[in-house]
Amino acid sequence: MGEAQVPGPVLGNMNPTGLAGKSAELATLAPGVFAVQETHLTSIGISRFKQELKWNKTGMKLHHGFPAPPKNNSLRTVGGKQTGVAYVSSFPCRPIPHHWTDSDYQTGRCMTASAFVQQRWITMGNVYGYSERSHSVEVQQQTAQLLDGITSRVVDGAQGLRMISGDWNLERPNIPAADYWESKGWWEAQRFAQVKWGHTPNSTCKHATIKDFVFLSPEVLPYVEDVHVEWSHFADHAVILVHLSDLSKPPNVPMWRKPAQFGWPSKQANMIEWNQHALPNHDPDEWYRQIWNNVEDYASSWCQANGSPPLQPHQRGRATTTEVQWSQQQAQPTR
Repeated sequence: MGEAQVPGPVLGNMNPTGLAGKSAELATLAPGVFAVQETHLTSIGISRFKQELKWNKTGMKLHHGFPAPPKNNSLRTVGGKQTGVAYVSSFPCRPIPHHWTDSDYQTGRCMTASAFVQQRWITMGNVYGYSERSHSVEVQQQTAQLLDGITSRVVDGAQGLRMISGDWNLERPNIPAADYWESKGWWEAQRFAQVKWGHTPNSTCKHATIKDFVFLSPEVLPYVEDVHVEWSHFADHAVILVHLSDLSKPPNVPMWRKPAQFGWPSKQANMIEWNQHALPNHDPDEWYRQIWNNVEDYASSWCQANGSPPLQPHQRGRATTTEVQWSQQQAQPTR
């Protein structure tokens, strides 16, 4: 009953081909975080849509990337040049530092953000691929350059729950970056649903091709309960919805204690002799522990002899840990 009344969050992706006037449609979606690729995310369009979300009491907020350039110089122009990215979220969300160059970021086609969903941080990357002449090698390389920024910042530069999504205007065989993501344990949402539940992948672009994607990190996959592709909201692109279970109870993770490193004195002015040795023991584990305890005692004495502090308790204990300890993963918002 509790799960039915308060369902888990949703991670999604959409290209509504114009957000203006569609806040009521967004309000019908389950609470979640939705990546948006949008042509109305100009400076004026951003301001107007934020007001629209507020007036309709949707409970959602818009977090956008670099404003898209308008079609013309008119002060009343809302529409842009088929570029613009954002997140519409029911949960606290904010942009985070990215790894793109200023010129790439200012295209308005890429952004990174982090959402705080049920006491867990989710790091996200959003890219709107180039659409004009998208079949050409040059344009595909430009989109690949934006996806490389996602790889650097989200795949290799972050940990924990993560999501990569967008309308990339490319089909899967033309996205070499995805091969690297999958080698790291990432799964595309529809592909994951096909393997786990036998769902047939659905088209996402104009009922013909799959060019909109949601990739999920290995940490997200255990929480995935269902994946839906819905065409009932917008005309040209489907909305991809990934339904998650409750994230408020982080799983237990194995912790292996590792003593902290310590710095050897840079100037070894005083040498010390050490005549103590670990005595042989019939138990190899105990003998090994004594060897390392002897090494740590010697290192501590050497540090003191050369004007450095002795080893602290958190710097000792090598060879003493023999089993992992299971503890619940902790997460809290950064101040």
